[in-house]
Amino acid sequence: MEDDRKYESNKKIAILIIVAFVVVPLIIFLVVNIFRKNHYGDELKIDNFSNIFSNVPGDTRDKVFAGLYDVVVSNINNDDQIPESGALIREGSWEEIYDDEYNMHMGSFIVDIASIKQSYSGYFKWSSDNNNPYFFGNYVGFSCLKEGEIIYKDFVCRDQNSDSPTAKFPITNVLPVTVEYYSDNYSSYTKYFISYILKDDNTKIVLKITDYTGGNYDKALDKIRELGFDPSEYAIEYNDVSEKYTSVYVGD
Repeated sequence: MEDDRKYESNKKIAILIIVAFVVVPLIIFLVVNIFRKNHYGDELKIDNFSNIFSNVPGDTRDKVFAGLYDVVVSNINNDDQIPESGALIREGSWEEIYDDEYNMHMGSFIVDIASIKQSYSGYFKWSSDNNNPYFFGNYVGFSCLKEGEIIYKDFVCRDQNSDSPTAKFPITNVLPVTVEYYSDNYSSYTKYFISYILKDDNTKIVLKITDYTGGNYDKALDKIRELGFDPSEYAIEYNDVSEKYTSVYVGD
C-alpha cells in the first residue's frame, strides 16, 4: 500500500512537472505577444502573414506591419478607424523568391483589409547576413493595386509618398542587380548588370542592361521576371560591352 501511495504521489508530481513545462512557456509566449510593442511604430497586423511566410524574421515582419499601418494612414481620414489586426493576404497572391547568389529573400503579396475595404500590394526583402553588401534600398513597401486586382471598387487608393520614385516605380526597390557566375566547370563566364535611370523629372523610368560577356539580353529579362516584374512594361536600354561599346534602345 505504501508503495502504491508513493507511486501515485510520484505520478502526480511528474504530471505537474510536464504540465508546467508546457503551460508556463505558453503563458510567457502569450503575455509577450499581447504586450509586445512594435518598435517601428503603430502597426496593422496581417493575421496570416507568419503562416504564409514562416521563415521571415520577426524584425522584418514588424516592418511589414508598421508599413501597412503607414500606408493606411495616408488613405483614411480618421486614424481611429484603423484596425489593429484583421488584414489578410489574398489567396494565391503571394510569392517568395530566394536568390542564392546574393543570399537575398524577396516576398510579395496582396493584402485585403475587409473592415475598412482597402487593399494594397506589399513587398519585402531580407537577408540572413546583416552585413550583406547587396542588401540595400527599402526593405518594405506598399503600393496601390492594378485595375484587375481591385475588389473594393469604392476605394480610391493613393500611394504612400506618391511623389517618390519608389512609390511610382516599385522595381527601384530591387535594382541595381549584378548577375555574375561561372558554369560548365568554370569554362563559361557570365556577367551582366541591371540598373535604372529616371527621366523627365522622375516621371519616366528606363531599365539599363549592361552586358559584360555578351548574349545575355534574354537572361536579363528573365532575371527581371524572377524579381517579380514584367520587363514588357518598361523601356529598356541594352548595352553590350563585351567587345565594343554599343547601345541599342528598345521600347518607348
